[in-house]
Amino acid sequence: MTASTGGSSAGAGAGSNTAAPDGSLAGTAVRIVRLAPADWQVHRELRLEALRNAPEAFGATYADNAAYDEATWRARLEAITYWQARRGQEPVGMVGLWEPVLELADVPDGVEPGEVVPFLIAMYVRDSSRGQGVGEELVRTLLEEARSRGHARVALDVTSTNPFATALYVRLGFTPVDDLQRSGRRGGAGATCEVTLVCDVSAPASR
Repeated sequence: MTASTGGSSAGAGAGSNTAAPDGSLAGTAVRIVRLAPADWQVHRELRLEALRNAPEAFGATYADNAAYDEATWRARLEAITYWQARRGQEPVGMVGLWEPVLELADVPDGVEPGEVVPFLIAMYVRDSSRGQGVGEELVRTLLEEARSRGHARVALDVTSTNPFATALYVRLGFTPVDDLQRSGRRGGAGATCEVTLVCDVSAPASR
């Protein structure tokens, strides 16, 4: 469930691009597209690429995901809202909004028990599109969707070894949650230490 800008190198959200009414990024040919179950193949391709290229950054494994059949991929796109950033028809990044039912022990400080706290997950931007505002627009799109659903906060987990991703999230309003640095928390085989960040989305974000 760890969020990452894809790998342990440069983050994806640097830049000052803004979204045009058609969803494209000003000055580029990149669009933010919400996925449907019918998009399972293109989603599968980018998700497996992310898990192959940055196994330490996600709370899932390439082997497990590669074994999923079509029905499983479609079901995941039904259960979790995913977006892709696309340049023309080519996917260059992705992010997911997951609305879990948290156990009491997993509720971050300042969050009321019983509140549904959605998670930003599966964040990834291809190397060729980093530093162009793609990650920022993916995150902004997700936060606006969470706000439109009536959520007050969005959380994410990021590996402590990815300061570039952490800097992006902090710049977009996420703050670290005290006492929630746990070794292996929600991590898969490749995840080690994760840090939880939470963003208040109760008010519209300023650009």
